[in-house]
Amino acid sequence: MLRYLQVKHLAVIDEIELEFDGGMTVFTGETGAGKSILIEALGLALGDRAESSMVRAGCEQASISAIFDPLPDAAFSELLEQHGIEREEDLVIKRQVGSDGRSRAFVNGSPVPAAVLRSIGERLADIHGQHEHHSLLRRAAQRELLDEFGHHEPLLGVVGTAHGHVRALQDRLAQLEGDSGSADSEAELLRHQVSELKALQPTAEGIAALDEEHRRLANAGRLAEGCGQLLDLLSDAEDNAQGMVDHAAREVGSLARLDARFAEVAAMLEAASIQLGEAALWLRHYCDGMDADPARVEQIEQRIAELHDLARKHRVPVPELPAQLGRLEQRLYELEHGAELRQQVRADLAAALQAYDEAAMRLHEARVEASTGLAAAVTRNMHELGMPGGKFVIGVGLQDDAARAAHGGDRVEFEVTANPGQPLRPLSKVASGGELSRISLAIQVLSAEGRHVPTFVFDEVDVGIGGRVAAIVGRMLRELGGNGQVLCVTHLPQVAALGHHHIRIEKTVGAGTTRIEAAPLGREARVEELARMLGGVTITKQTVAHARAMLEASATA
Repeated sequence: MLRYLQVKHLAVIDEIELEFDGGMTVFTGETGAGKSILIEALGLALGDRAESSMVRAGCEQASISAIFDPLPDAAFSELLEQHGIEREEDLVIKRQVGSDGRSRAFVNGSPVPAAVLRSIGERLADIHGQHEHHSLLRRAAQRELLDEFGHHEPLLGVVGTAHGHVRALQDRLAQLEGDSGSADSEAELLRHQVSELKALQPTAEGIAALDEEHRRLANAGRLAEGCGQLLDLLSDAEDNAQGMVDHAAREVGSLARLDARFAEVAAMLEAASIQLGEAALWLRHYCDGMDADPARVEQIEQRIAELHDLARKHRVPVPELPAQLGRLEQRLYELEHGAELRQQVRADLAAALQAYDEAAMRLHEARVEASTGLAAAVTRNMHELGMPGGKFVIGVGLQDDAARAAHGGDRVEFEVTANPGQPLRPLSKVASGGELSRISLAIQVLSAEGRHVPTFVFDEVDVGIGGRVAAIVGRMLRELGGNGQVLCVTHLPQVAALGHHHIRIEKTVGAGTTRIEAAPLGREARVEELARMLGGVTITKQTVAHARAMLEASATA
C-alpha cells in the first residue's frame, strides 16, 4: 500500500509531504482547494500521461515521489526483475515532469519508460475518477475480477498449463513441418559434422584429462625443480624440517620424563615426523617417476589443436563440444525420422487440444455460475448506492477455437443500466463519472478479499448523492479500507466521518501566489472540519455537537 507521497511544484502545489497508513483516508476541503490535484499527482507517479502545463508557474520541473510496500507475490517480483529493477524493502517511485513537457521516471533508482511505470502502477493502485483511470473498463480486468470473486485460481492454473503444452506442441509441429523442404541437404551436412566430431570422441572427462596432462607435461621442468626444492626443505638439506622436528621430539621426550604433561606434545611431534616422512617419500616417488616425453607432448598438443579447430568451426567453447555433438545427433535424428515424428506430434497435439478444451469448459462453467452471484450482489449494492432501478449483468461467452488463451476461451463483459427502462450497456459506455465510480465501488467491495490491487483511490465518488445513500457509500468505503487501503476525496460529512484518517486540503492566496497545504487532522480538528462541512458559513453549537456525534458513531461502524 501507499506509505508516503511528496509532491513538489505541481500545478498550485509548492511542496506537500504526506504519510499514509492502511484503512480509509479521506481528503476534504473547500471546493477548488486542490484535493483532486493530489490524486493527479498520485496518478503521475503510477504512470499517467504527463504534460508541461502541470508544472507550477515559474518552476523548471515538477516532481512526485511515492513509497509503496512492494507486493509479496512472485509475479510482481518477476515484473521488477524483467525490467532490471532491484527488489528492496520499499518500492520507491519518482516521476519528474519538465516545463518542456519531458518526463522521467525511476523505480528503486532505476530509470524506466512510462509504459513500464504504468504496468507497475496498475498492480499497486486503482484510481477511480475519470473514465481513463478505471481498470474495470478493460475486459481483461473484468475477467480477472470475476475469477477472483469465483476463486478460480486452481482452474486457471490447469488451463494455463494446458495452454502452454498446446503452444509447445504447435511450435514443435511447425518446426518439423518447416524441416521437410530442406531435410535432405541439411541431413547430409549433419552426417558429415557428426562423423567429424565422433572421430575425436570428445567427452567432458576426456577433455578435462587432456588439459590436465598437457599442463603437467608442458610444465615438467618447473614441477621437477619445485619437487627437488621441497625434498631439500623436508628431508635432504642439512637443516631440514623432519630433522628439526625429530630433534624437538627428543627434547620434549626428555622433558616428559620430568613432567608427564609434555607427553601430549611428544605424541604430536611424533605424528608430525611421520607425516613429514610420508610427504618426502611421495615427493621422491614423484620425482623418480617424471619422464619428459616430447613425443607425447606433441601428440597432446595436436589433439588440443584439433579440438579448438572444431570448436571454432561450430562456434562453441571446447568444453561444449560433447553437448554440441548431442544436439547435432538429435537434429539428425529428427530429419531422418521427420514423418514419424510429425505423426506423433500431431497425435499429441490433438490430445493436448482436447485436454485444453475440457479444462477451458470447466472454467467457463465456473465463470457462468460465479457471474450470476456477482451480478446479483452488485445489483443489490447499486440499489443501496442511490440507483434503485439499476441492474448489473455479466456476460460470459465462449469464443471460437482460434481464441484459445492461457486464461481460457471466454469473452467476459460487464453490462449495466443505472436507470429503469434503459437498456443494458457495456460498463465502458456509462456516461456519468459519478455513477461509474459508485458502480465500481459496489464491485470492489464485493471482491475486496480476492483483489490484486492493495490501494483504491476514489475521487468524489459521492457526486450527486446525499443523506442515507451517502452514509452507505461511507460504510462501503470504510469496509473496503478495512481490508487494505482506500484514499477518498469527498464533500460529504457522512463519508468523511467514517474515515480512519482525515486530511484537510486548504488553498491560500497571498503575496501574488497561490499555495495548497495538506494537514492530517486529530480528533478535535476533525470535529471542526465535519462541522464546517455540515454547517457551511455559520457553525453553531448544534452543528459541532452533530459533528462530534457523527465521529463517535463512526468508531463503531
